[in-house]
Amino acid sequence: WQTPPKISIVTPVYNTAAEILYDCIISVRAQAYPYWQFILVDDGSSSEATHQLLNSGVCKDPRIQVLFCAESLGISAATNRGIENAQGDYVVFLDHDDRLSLDALSLLAEEIDQHPEVDILYSDRDMISSGGKRYMHLFKPGWSPETLLAGNYIFHLMCYRRKLLAQLGGYRSELDGSQDYDLILR
Repeated sequence: WQTPPKISIVTPVYNTAAEILYDCIISVRAQAYPYWQFILVDDGSSSEATHQLLNSGVCKDPRIQVLFCAESLGISAATNRGIENAQGDYVVFLDHDDRLSLDALSLLAEEIDQHPEVDILYSDRDMISSGGKRYMHLFKPGWSPETLLAGNYIFHLMCYRRKLLAQLGGYRSELDGSQDYDLILR
């Protein structure tokens, strides 16, 4: 990489089962692409297991930052707190129960390198069973404003240029539950 794009990953956390959150964190730490920052924002979790994991060795990497909110602010406000701490050129939104494929960030960085004007990237996705099997594959179409107006097909994995997020003002708390769709429509 001549000038590798730095990618900040923002993950709001709220009372996540430790084994699920562990898998999420490890999927970021195992990335083939090394130029990332991972911001975990605990949104006032009451779960001791969640707190223990966020304070454990699994988060002891200089690229990982854990922020704790004294009380629950909601998913949009927690995510915005992560965005405010993002230092990357791009910001990826990753839910606390998601996992990244090993090459996810490499593929994003390659697209950014080949198309430096790009502001938004998204990927296909699938589900993972409790037995570790992939299923319910969702292969998304290329950019389609018409399809987007019919429903949010962009969700997970979403990547935005950080400057664009600043221009948009981040997520809006009054739209918690539809925050991803509101953001991409704006």
